[in-house]
Parts: sequence; structure tokens; C-alpha cells
Amino acid sequence: MGSKRKFWFRSNEAGGRDWLFKYPRPGTGEHWAEKIAAEVASALRIRHARVDLAEFEGHRGSATESFARGGRELHHGNDLLEGAVYGYDPKQRFGQPSHTLGNIWTAMDYSFVHSGAAR
Repeated sequence: MGSKRKFWFRSNEAGGRDWLFKYPRPGTGEHWAEKIAAEVASALRIRHARVDLAEFEGHRGSATESFARGGRELHHGNDLLEGAVYGYDPKQRFGQPSHTLGNIWTAMDYSFVHSGAAR
């Protein structure tokens, strides 16, 4: 699941919901950028995952609440691409030539339209 360090945890304070803690790459500000993006989405009334700034064992990062509800499961994009795009290698961490917008649309079409999952 991606190239950055992260882990899922369950919060007692948030009603037992699952959250994804993500470590930012050093010097990038990825943790606060995710929080700002969520706040901008909220201000624009765009549906988005809840993001909070967080700390784990002295490391700052971001925590993103899982948006999978009602018995639904979260499927990662690289898993969907693997099933829909010939030659896609989900284990390739960097420089993935098949990770294109066109292939993402193909994977979404394959996963949700043709499978009947959207019905």
C-alpha cells in the first residue's frame, strides 16, 4: 500500500473507528498539507475523509479516518489497477509507468461499472 510508512489503528476516542496514521517524509510538510486539503474540501463542501494532525511515539504525522462504512471494505488503488490494467505491477514502489489517469479511470470503470458494484 504505497511507499510511505503508515499503519491502521482503532481509536477509542472516536467511537472505535479505524484511522490511518501516516508518517510524513522529512521536510515535506505532508502531514499538515493533508490537514489543510481536508479543511479546504470542508469549506468548499466537498466530501472528504476526516484528517487530524497526530503524533505517535514522538513522531508527528496525520491521521485519516476510514470512510468505509456499513460493512464496506476499503480497496487500495494499486489493487484495483492490478486487476484491471494488463502488466501493472503493484509491488513496484517508485516510477510506476502504468499509474496514469487513463488507467485509473479504466480500473474504476472495471471495478464499479462492469462489476455491478455501483448498483
